[in-house]
Amino acid sequence: MAENFKRQEMVTARIRQQLLSYYYSRRAESATARCAFCYL
Repeated sequence: MAENFKRQEMVTARIRQQLLSYYYSRRAESATARCAFCYL
C-alpha cells in the first residue's frame, strides 16, 4: 500500500512540474511578445 501511494505521489509531482514549466514558458512567451510590441 505504501509503495502504491509513493508511486502516485511521484506521478503527481511530475505532472505538477510539467504544468509549471508549461505555465512559465507561456508567461515568458507573452512577456517577450509584449516587449516586442513595446519596441515597435
